[in-house]
Parts: sequence; C-alpha cells; structure tokens
Amino acid sequence: MRTFRSALLVAAAAVVLPAAARADAITESFKITAGLGSTIPAAFSSSSFALFNSADGTLNSVEVTLKGSASWTATTSATLDTGFYFSALGFIGGEQEFSTPGAISIDMSLTTSTSNDLEAFTGTGSGVIELEAELSPDGVSGSFQTVGALSGTVTYNYTPTAVPEPGSLAMLATGLGVFGLIGFAGVTRRRA
Repeated sequence: MRTFRSALLVAAAAVVLPAAARADAITESFKITAGLGSTIPAAFSSSSFALFNSADGTLNSVEVTLKGSASWTATTSATLDTGFYFSALGFIGGEQEFSTPGAISIDMSLTTSTSNDLEAFTGTGSGVIELEAELSPDGVSGSFQTVGALSGTVTYNYTPTAVPEPGSLAMLATGLGVFGLIGFAGVTRRRA
C-alpha cells in the first residue's frame, strides 16, 4: 500500500508542479494629438491605455515609446525640450531636444524596472501618458502641433502566473483513476 501511495504522490507532483516560468509581454497603444498652434509650454495628454493587471503575473519592466511628426515655433531663439510624464509618477524620462524650429521627428523611448514605476503602472484601471513640451530659456513662448497623431505604446514585460493546463489536469485525473482501479483490484484480491 505504501508503494501505491508513493507512486500516486509522484504522479500528482509531476502533473501539478508548473514548468519553468516563461517571460511574456502585453502591449497597449495610445495616441497624442496637439492641434494647430497649440501654445507651449504645455502638456499634451494621450488617449488612455489599460494598466497592467497583477492577476496576469509579475511585472518585470515597462517600455514606453512615442513616434511621429510635429512642428514647432518660438518667438526668439530657443530650444524645445520634450519628455514623458505619467500621471502617477510625474516625469519618467524619454527626453528629446530640438534646437531648430520647424518640422521635427519625435522618436522617444524608455524602459523602467524600478519598483515605484512598476507599481504605478499596475492596477485595474487605465493610465495616461503626457508629452511635456517646454522651451528654454524660461519666458520664451511658442507653438507646437502634431502632424496627425503621435503613436505610442506601453509594453508590460512580465512573468505569467503559473497555472496547470487543462490537459495536465485531465492526465492527472486519468492517472488517479488508473491508480484507484489498481488499488481497488488489490484490495478485492486480498479479500477473496
């Protein structure tokens, strides 16, 4: 009977214990639009995107990208500074600087894995990224506009929560059934 129980435990452990965790990613998209002649300094908000749901697993890092075309002007010689802002954190990086007014190509990205940042991107609601546009030196005014919408992504790199697959559970049930029949047959034979 001890051999039977040992074999049963080994079979159950082989099916239920999860395999090595694998990395996975979820990508959310957003858009940012600045209308004709938008005054700067200003913050331009994105469309909302879903936050990472911790029920999906353990968040390891977040990548944010923003690309597209825009143009800007300034009343005097100035530099346009741009960067990402996230409502829960404030400034999070991805800076890009332009020294010549006119047509520009926005191409910003950042990756973060700090615990405060990962916590801010985790939840069941939605988030908004802002493109901050400022002129330096202080006191210079100007305008900024996008050509169409700037396209952005937020990619959540995570390790999924391990869950046994339905096929594994079916195999476990079949194995338990077979061992049960073998055990029942042994008990019946001993009684006879």
